[in-house]
Amino acid sequence: MAKQVQLRRGSASDHTTFTGAVGELTYVSDDKTLRIHDGATAGGVDVGTGVINVKNYGATGDGTTDDTVAIQAAVDAVPAEGGVVYFPDGDYVLGGVTIDGNDIAIEAPAGTKLRGKTDGTSLFIFAGTTAVNRFNFYAHYILCGASAGHIFDFSGTMNHSIISVDYINQDATGKSIINQSDTSFFFNRITGLMWSITTSHTVPAISMSSTSNKISANEFDI
Repeated sequence: MAKQVQLRRGSASDHTTFTGAVGELTYVSDDKTLRIHDGATAGGVDVGTGVINVKNYGATGDGTTDDTVAIQAAVDAVPAEGGVVYFPDGDYVLGGVTIDGNDIAIEAPAGTKLRGKTDGTSLFIFAGTTAVNRFNFYAHYILCGASAGHIFDFSGTMNHSIISVDYINQDATGKSIINQSDTSFFFNRITGLMWSITTSHTVPAISMSSTSNKISANEFDI
């Protein structure tokens, strides 16, 4: 005779702080997914897909709420062997999300918008003491208003990685789309369809500087 298994269920918001028991499965009613828990990690991990949904960590995607903390929690939940951080349809406000690890992928496909905060904070910051390798970033649309920061800010090293954004509007006149300063930047591929800055911009769209040959073998197709 078949046995019935009952699971606790809740919304993505309910899962934000829920750690569960070791090996416990729960059902996320918003996106009809299962999460597995280890008794310590808030939110748990999506079962089977290997994909970490930012809404399961509290992101709203409503175009107004600051979703930075939730998005950072999703990025930090990527296991050591790597994984995908996924943005479902929505308009996400963020700034200061730190990327520090290998084999992290971020997917924000058509139907999503990533919007910079209005406090001058860069959207994504690479500042770790060890290199970020094999980072794979795709977004359909990124928008930064007049008071936003850089979009990708490299004060740390990134190698063997891909950044692909279809459309970018960078309206913060003193901020770049890519800001890199005297850090190693090797074997990366940067692509886009239409990236725009204002006619009154005071800095380049892509600002890179290096000593000791720290920039080499990169491909730009924009």
